[in-house]
Amino acid sequence: MHGDKEDWTNRTVIVPAVYREWHGKAPPAWLSAQYPVYLYQRENASLPCMCPNRGYESGVYFTFIAQLYNQLPAFTAFIQADWIFLTKTNGGHGFQFWQPRCCEQGAGRPWSDYMPLGGRRSVWPPRCVFRSTAVYAKWVGRRNGALVEACLRELLRVLGVPVAVRPYNRSRPLNVTFYTNMNFVVSRRRIRYYTHTAWRALATRFIDEGVCLPQTVATAAPNGGAVAGAPARGALPAASYASGYGGDVPDVEDAARHAKYTLGMATEIISQTIFNFNPLEEGPAPQVPRDHECERQASTSCAHSNP
Repeated sequence: MHGDKEDWTNRTVIVPAVYREWHGKAPPAWLSAQYPVYLYQRENASLPCMCPNRGYESGVYFTFIAQLYNQLPAFTAFIQADWIFLTKTNGGHGFQFWQPRCCEQGAGRPWSDYMPLGGRRSVWPPRCVFRSTAVYAKWVGRRNGALVEACLRELLRVLGVPVAVRPYNRSRPLNVTFYTNMNFVVSRRRIRYYTHTAWRALATRFIDEGVCLPQTVATAAPNGGAVAGAPARGALPAASYASGYGGDVPDVEDAARHAKYTLGMATEIISQTIFNFNPLEEGPAPQVPRDHECERQASTSCAHSNP
């Protein structure tokens, strides 16, 4: 922990996903002067606060939630290391990180439980896009074109997200509306909507297993039972066949080499569904404050985008 180490029950804590981007072992002094910063290191297992460098930024986020579920701060700002930079290659100077203060001002406002932060602190309001999951086929291969969609459906299933998703249709991939990049502020109340067991399962999936879809599954048997340890092809839990897939199941194979697009990008495109209960398709534009006064809502819209 860096910065003020007093009780964080009613405060915001910053949890950055950092590998080597900050070129040091501590967060910038101007950041930890504003909020406590809970910083994991991802290189030396013999040192404290180790989070293996797996699962991209979500590996850090889910590890924090799983480890501290019963001691969560009032709000957590999960940010990628370069979100605080002025540009991708220019760190710039310190700035007032005002968005968590808007969340702290109380319930009743549309951003009181979840606020997307977008791709860079220098661009506000955050960018809202809609994108077909079919575009990821160019990275995971045409054979596994439905892999990212299968992954996001699986992650929603593991958590128990209360948002209806239309049945899988191989000829009509999901066209997801989301806020770009995995940077957001979320309340303790919204995190705890899901069980500790579910968050631990996600942390295990991201950090220990390193793949989105299980390597073996319980495949539905003709009598309605299950056959344990079935092959990984089409590796989706039996529960997924009965919930959200109907009779059309994606035939995919997951592997660690796809993690950037499954564990990384699938969580990016469903964070607003997990934490704000937004529909996956045709969701609304982000509801965020216009400025640091936290009173007026910014004018936003969504646009088509490819990665």
